[in-house]
Order: sequence, then C-alpha cells, then structure tokens
Amino acid sequence: MLANYYYDVIRLRLSPSKKKYLPKILSDVDSWTTSNGEVYFYEKDPQFSIKINEGADVLSDRFKKFPDKNHDTVSWVEVKCGEAVLFGWNFMHLDGYRFLVPVPKTELDPEKKSYDFYNLNNLEFKVFNVIGMANLMGEKTKLEGLEKVAQMLNIEIIKL
Repeated sequence: MLANYYYDVIRLRLSPSKKKYLPKILSDVDSWTTSNGEVYFYEKDPQFSIKINEGADVLSDRFKKFPDKNHDTVSWVEVKCGEAVLFGWNFMHLDGYRFLVPVPKTELDPEKKSYDFYNLNNLEFKVFNVIGMANLMGEKTKLEGLEKVAQMLNIEIIKL
C-alpha cells in the first residue's frame, strides 16, 4: 500500500500540468460531446469536461438587448480535469437561451470611459468554440455569430 502512495506521488510530480493541455484539447472542437447540453466531455480523454452551471439573473441591463429579456442569465462555466477546476469564466445566456457567449471584459480608456471587449486569443473563446451559441441569421461559423452579437451589444472585438 505504501508503494502505491509513493508511485502516485512520483507520477504526479513528474507528469506535466493538465492546464498546459487546455488550449490543445479545447481547439479540438470535434472531439467534444454532450448528452444534455450542460456537461461536455472530451472523447479522447473523458477526465476532461466542461460544465455549464445553473444560471443566475444577475446580468447587467446593458446586455439585455434581445426580445426575451426575462430569461437572460449568467452561468459560471468550468473546465475540469476530474474534480479539479482548471479554468472558469462567466457566460451569458441571452434571448431565452438562444445565445451563449462569454461575458466580456471591461476596461477604462485614457479618458476614463469604460468599454467592453472580447480578446479572441483568450481561453474563454476556445471554450466558446466548444459550447457557445451565437447564430443570429444562419452564419457559417460561431465566430461570425459572436461578432454580430458583440456588435449589437456594443462589445469591441480584439484579434491579435
């Protein structure tokens, strides 16, 4: 039994961090699957999952611009390996759950005016490519839909 303990300690110390694999596995969009739309599993390594937690009605009014404003919520989304949370970000359900997009970041410009933005290089957009929904008018890609939603919400998009 002691040998098993030391084996696990050595294995954990020598194995690379699971976090470093996140960009790679999240980019492999076609290998994610879900049965209920709330939990997604990475088929090539099912210990990795994405969980969309229950939404709360705490969404700022500046994002409530779609017809069904009564069901706009914010949900905490977690990327996990087993039970360990590797990454988390808030996502917005908009227009009666038709759209699921990341909550934007907010910054102040030099004139002390705030603005909302998406940096498409951030990890939350890799998560969005797996779980997100932003199809307004039959766009070919999720990114095209996200750009239209962002435009309607006055969110700037940064592409580096």
